[in-house]
Amino acid sequence: LVALEVEPDHIPQVAAVINSNYGVTHNYERDGDFNLWFTLFSHNLEAQKLMLDKIRKLAGVVRLINLPATQKFKVSVQFTLS
Repeated sequence: LVALEVEPDHIPQVAAVINSNYGVTHNYERDGDFNLWFTLFSHNLEAQKLMLDKIRKLAGVVRLINLPATQKFKVSVQFTLS
């Protein structure tokens, strides 16, 4: 999970760059200082670091906080489709 503080007029452009990255599964705007959040899966920590460094340097990005998962939770969900 990654939280960004983005200048409001730059949110669409920053979100578009984030969404173009392989491994981004969710990207959503929120109220508050950290107004753009996304989830990211990466092949390794180096790939993650490179991607986050690129995003951190985008115009309008004020702050970026990486909130990596420290524990994996697996929920088993089954849907019956007819």
